[in-house]
Amino acid sequence: MQYYPAECYDYRNFNNEELSEAELGVTPASFSCEDSTPFLLVNIGTGISIMRVNNFDDYARVGGSSLGGGTFFGLCSLLTGCHTFSEALELASRGDSRNVDMLVRDIYGGDYQRFGLSGDTVASSFGQMMIPDKRKTAKPEDIAKALLVTLTNNIGSIALMLARAEKLERIIYVGNFLRGNLVAKRLLSFALNYWSGGTMKAYFMKHEVACDIRTILTPTLTPTNLYAQSVYKLISRTCATLGLSWSVRCTSAELERLLEASRRTTLAEASHSDS
Repeated sequence: MQYYPAECYDYRNFNNEELSEAELGVTPASFSCEDSTPFLLVNIGTGISIMRVNNFDDYARVGGSSLGGGTFFGLCSLLTGCHTFSEALELASRGDSRNVDMLVRDIYGGDYQRFGLSGDTVASSFGQMMIPDKRKTAKPEDIAKALLVTLTNNIGSIALMLARAEKLERIIYVGNFLRGNLVAKRLLSFALNYWSGGTMKAYFMKHEVACDIRTILTPTLTPTNLYAQSVYKLISRTCATLGLSWSVRCTSAELERLLEASRRTTLAEASHSDS
């Protein structure tokens, strides 16, 4: 955010699942880098780590969850037989979670007006799977979509509770799980809007893949976690070997090329040592 003023954005039309990303209405965040802090940073990778960011050299982890992208892909692999993360996302994009989840209307026949719950609200994730006939008719794509809905609802509710506990009004979602994952971003937008009663927006970053590295490796910070240190050392060593230079100000595509070069260098070195 220090290097890309228009880094953050949100979606206007996240309720319509038929719309493409262009049609969803990508809206640049109304806040600038200078007035963006404090905010809650939700980093969704294999698991989830949630940070309170007071400014770009003052931050602290305030929570997290073991239920993240690894949970989605792991369970999706077990339950649908998919082999890649991309395949899992493709399945989810075609699925209907209502064939797997139990909704309020499945229990009460419609809205639960006493507590203001819409009939379309999920009452029990995977609740329909308690019924043998429903298990027989559940499609892989419906299961994948239900998994994604379950995780994003959980992430949204945890993020909102922590934001309220920390008295923060802004939540920004980042991490490799969101790369090319329009379904998850739409669901996270819906979840936060629902849990906050429409008072909060879910913000995302254009460079969601590398922002966790870049955030940690800005000039005012030092790489303090093992992942950042390993990435920093790997890229730095590769650049030295290939006679290249790099900066935390490089674009996401440039950083990805460096990571790929690092991977090839590491594999070549491993092959040479084995021989």
